[in-house]
Amino acid sequence: MTLPTTYWNQPLYLAVVAIGLIAILTLSSLAARQQAEPLHLSDYYSYQCQTGSSQQATFRILTLSADHARELADNLCGQAEFSEHYGSVSIRWRRRDFLTLELIQESRYELFFNREHVVTGIAPNYQLFYSGFHRSPYYSLYWASHQQPVQLSREWFVNKTIGLLEDSRSQSFHIMPLDQLARIGLKPNSPQIHYFGDMAALTAAFDKGQIDITTKTSGMLTKQPDQLALTTISDHMYPGNWYLSHQVAASVYCSLHRALEQYLANFFSGASAAYDCPQDR
Repeated sequence: MTLPTTYWNQPLYLAVVAIGLIAILTLSSLAARQQAEPLHLSDYYSYQCQTGSSQQATFRILTLSADHARELADNLCGQAEFSEHYGSVSIRWRRRDFLTLELIQESRYELFFNREHVVTGIAPNYQLFYSGFHRSPYYSLYWASHQQPVQLSREWFVNKTIGLLEDSRSQSFHIMPLDQLARIGLKPNSPQIHYFGDMAALTAAFDKGQIDITTKTSGMLTKQPDQLALTTISDHMYPGNWYLSHQVAASVYCSLHRALEQYLANFFSGASAAYDCPQDR
């Protein structure tokens, strides 16, 4: 049944329509406001500790591995002479290709770690902003397998999967293994080679048996729970240097050297954790 036209003009009906429109607009406004709230994502590649002082400055470190990164930051946060200059220490771990010309020129990190050829390739004039501060010991690099030692022959690698880092600047987990594979005819785009975005993903895939072979450094073997079959690639690998910003006061050099010595002792067997602090850099 069709209602008379006069019914649609009644004040009560208009009031109901108005209330309905207000409710819709209110709900839309609330929904838009909720959608506009920023989403705070966790940063799984960094750690920060407090020195306990009233200083506002943060000492920022960029390294390559999460291993022992927290211990390095906590060591610095616990040193009294360091707390005289900094209220906190922030450490971030990223692949070698995270380092850029802008990061160096803007001195975004007070201390960073990388290989010299990588640093000079990015910023040939890096000495304007940073100085080489602390050298690392040499280490050994191995092919690692859960079954039998790797044999460098094309036949041995048949039906085996290889895990590497998708980081063309990584000597241990990209360049060196690919060089050896090229000698037996395996190209970088071989379907047997699987590339991973970071060390955590690569290590997890190997530990779960999703890949058969990868590379391991001597420092990584100290915390390896399973017995691995190892084949030496090189006994004379140099990881790189620590670079310190010119903006860092000389009064914290000793704290930094001590913390780095302890950090490196955790990675390299036989490395000394005691450091006789120099008077200057």
